[in-house]
Amino acid sequence: MTLGLTDLHQHPVLSQLPDDLQYSINTDDPFIFAITLSDELHLVSSLFSWSMRNYIQFLESVKEQVLDKSPATHDFIEAQIAKCRKEC
Repeated sequence: MTLGLTDLHQHPVLSQLPDDLQYSINTDDPFIFAITLSDELHLVSSLFSWSMRNYIQFLESVKEQVLDKSPATHDFIEAQIAKCRKEC
C-alpha cells in the first residue's frame, strides 16, 4: 500500500478523480508482490463499484490504448468484451 495507508479508500487521489479521466490499471512487480492483473482489476472494480457496463467501457478503452496492434491481441480483447456483453 502506498503512502503507508492501510485502506485504499484513504488514498487522497482517489477521492478527487474526475469522471472523464483516462487511466490504466497495471501490476507492479507481480512476482515480488504475488499479485495479478486480475487481482488489480477486481480491486479497482470493487473500490469504484463498477457495473458490468463500466467494466466493458474499460475494456473498450484498453483496446484503443494497447500498443500491440496484432490481430491476435485485438481478437483477444474483442472476445473478452463479447463475453462480458453476454453476461450483462
